[in-house]
Amino acid sequence: MIKAYQNYSSVEFIALLSEKETLLSEKENRISKLEERIAWFERQVFGKKSEKFPVTPEEQLPLAFDNVETIVELPSEKITVTYKREKKKKNENHPGRHAIPAHIERVVIEIHPEGDLSGMECIGKREREVLERIPGKFIVNHYVLYTYKKIETGAIVEGKLPSLPIEKGIPGAGILAFILVNKFFYHLPLHRQLEIFKNEAGMIIKASTISGWVGQCCKLLLLLYDKLLKHILSQSYLMVDETPIKVLMKTGNKTIILGYLWAYYSPLTKSVFFDYRSGRGAENPSRILKNFKGHIQTDGYSAYKSIVNPDIIFLNCMAHARRKFIDAKDNNAGLANYFIIEVQKLYRIEKQAGKLDLSYDDRFTLRKKRSEPVLSGLKKWLDENVAQTTPSSLIGKAMRYALNHWAGLTKYLTDGRLEIDNNAVERAIRLVAMGRKNYMFAGSEEGAKWLAMMYSFYGTCKAQGVEPFEWTKTTLEKMPDYDPKLIDELLPFLK
Repeated sequence: MIKAYQNYSSVEFIALLSEKETLLSEKENRISKLEERIAWFERQVFGKKSEKFPVTPEEQLPLAFDNVETIVELPSEKITVTYKREKKKKNENHPGRHAIPAHIERVVIEIHPEGDLSGMECIGKREREVLERIPGKFIVNHYVLYTYKKIETGAIVEGKLPSLPIEKGIPGAGILAFILVNKFFYHLPLHRQLEIFKNEAGMIIKASTISGWVGQCCKLLLLLYDKLLKHILSQSYLMVDETPIKVLMKTGNKTIILGYLWAYYSPLTKSVFFDYRSGRGAENPSRILKNFKGHIQTDGYSAYKSIVNPDIIFLNCMAHARRKFIDAKDNNAGLANYFIIEVQKLYRIEKQAGKLDLSYDDRFTLRKKRSEPVLSGLKKWLDENVAQTTPSSLIGKAMRYALNHWAGLTKYLTDGRLEIDNNAVERAIRLVAMGRKNYMFAGSEEGAKWLAMMYSFYGTCKAQGVEPFEWTKTTLEKMPDYDPKLIDELLPFLK
């Protein structure tokens, strides 16, 4: 090896050595990045998804013990210590079974001892409840419309058939609600529902027929979908996020495209609106938010900052910033853990505000007193330590992300109505995520739009605690004859 470099001058040898060191450094950086990526993928597959961080011993509250005498040992004598200890009852901390709700129909089944009971008298009874299920019951409403004639005038009157969601169709509002809720709330694809009709009712329904029923119901509900959008845009504070969905294309070169459902969630009214778009560019939320006035909370995706609307005040999500430090723990545990612990203090303050059920003004005051000093210290720590990290490392990216979005991360301090993160909109998106696990793609772009509409209704139902089947059935019954000017009354959150 040494002989190979004998023909080089000292200057050439130093230059060559410097070049080799540079290449070696680049390879080491690349190896480090690949190791970080492998560690990240391993966490996604095998690791915990929870972002909870263990409490340090210094942060734990002292434990209080009652009826315990302190052990005291003197140089000249020993003192015998006694204490009282109550034996715990068996399963003392077990919450017990939840009671079966009282509204569920009870069928009383009396069971007497077997054999001859003559000469005996009943001296007591023991009761027990067992939850059971009878397969779904299908009925046919057979309408008989009678016709009458007035004897004096000869005028003819006939019984009026109630309006149906699908005019001249055979399904009633209950069956349609059953199909819609199973598909869009419980994520049961239509082909599986056809098996339910076949097995429980002996009915053979074509796939095209049940798909047509869903499409006609969605067309009926379009006006209500528009009203939900107007309600969302009338709010002064929204959380926005997007999630992908595969869509089957019937035209063009591509068979399947990756579309996006954009979610707009109102924390103040607990309502959500999903909008389907074929792309992820800034033009998509810009169409919805072009006339919006108020606060918009998002993650750090650059498309949101590209929205041209001077009336929008942007704020960012602290959970997204914390997530980057959690991912960077293997890269630099010391720096990552410090940030996570400080952010944990902020979440404890938010939790306290929630437990006390503080008003927006009181929550603003609490944050100014307790959260603002924590954030000020965290900002100073970031400024002092960011130079220790390389921009391409996970910890470096996490710290620079926090600094670049610091104004948006701390904006929640300015208004008690604002939240520290946009986790609420991510919870609303879970409805979509669960659906994706049960179907491969939306059958068309029109189908993706129907998904967006129904997820909007059922996401709002879920956030409001409204039972989805009853709401759907009632709405389908009323929609055909409802006054369009009063259609807002049918929205699931206006009660």
